[in-house]
Amino acid sequence: MMASFSSKKRMSFQVYVSFQGRDVRRAFLSHLHAALDQAGVSVYKDDEQLAMREQLQTTTMEALKESHVAIIIFSKDYASSLWCLRELERLMELRAQEALTVLPVFYDVTAAEVRWPTASYARAIGEHEEREVDPETMRRWREALYKAGNLAGWQLCEEKSEATLVKKIVERISELKRFDVFLSFWGRDDHGNFINNLNKELVEKGINTFMDSESSMMGQDFPPALKDAIKDAIKQSRMYVVVFSKKYAESWWCLKELVQILERSRGKPLIFPIFYSVPPGEVRSQKNTYEKELDDHEIEFGKRKVKKWREALTKVANMQGRHLDDGSGDDWIPRIVEDIENMMVEIKRKP
Repeated sequence: MMASFSSKKRMSFQVYVSFQGRDVRRAFLSHLHAALDQAGVSVYKDDEQLAMREQLQTTTMEALKESHVAIIIFSKDYASSLWCLRELERLMELRAQEALTVLPVFYDVTAAEVRWPTASYARAIGEHEEREVDPETMRRWREALYKAGNLAGWQLCEEKSEATLVKKIVERISELKRFDVFLSFWGRDDHGNFINNLNKELVEKGINTFMDSESSMMGQDFPPALKDAIKDAIKQSRMYVVVFSKKYAESWWCLKELVQILERSRGKPLIFPIFYSVPPGEVRSQKNTYEKELDDHEIEFGKRKVKKWREALTKVANMQGRHLDDGSGDDWIPRIVEDIENMMVEIKRKP
């Protein structure tokens, strides 16, 4: 069950920080880095080797591909750096492609200074033009500055302190880090293209999904990083779609995951079960293949642990969902997506 973050296969939530290293207080960067790290967010910043930035270009481009969010710290001398302007242009390109969320921090400048540009930004642009940077490049940089200056972000001058600003940034990143829907299913079972098509439709609707997907690996074969990513994704998801199929109970990993999902929901209506070619009653009462697989699990894991799995199956099978009894799962996808959208509305209304 390889982890898939919507359409992006990135294993940890990473934030890219763009800034002019000589111009931003080290204490602010250190506090921001530490706070994000404590929130479980990986941070990439390339300030440690400022003199070697050109050599870091390949590494930086790879880091951008792996990042979900970019924080741009606009300071007085940001636009004086050719590297920063090239970086800004790339960040805004990725944002236009919907591959990256960009959040500006106006550190010791106003958004208007960046947007137009004026003051130190006007001087920096003038100096670049005098150095004969070609007009087309200058046009792209001006456009990138204008667009970034129009984005919603934070202005340090409007905050009580840098600590308050750091807190607000981390709160926003933590919210972005959350998944809307966690898709749980057994990858060895035959679902046709139903799971992939369902995930695709959800993503196209702007629903951020985590799909525990497409593999015949058992839990013990997972690398620790993948196990941690899945555990974190369960914690960070707003709701859960569990696809019960004929062989679902064959996977002790799925059963363990189901218990975690149930515990995480804390009795709230956050779980939407889909019964794919298996009757709800068979799952609820553990009959036929479910009975056989659970009996086999008792031999390996003991009755106490399997009892938890049985109870979880019964509870989730009693929840409102969809029974796809005719096997034509794709025909049900529009209605399932609508059900999930309606649940999302209710969940966001009652945090």
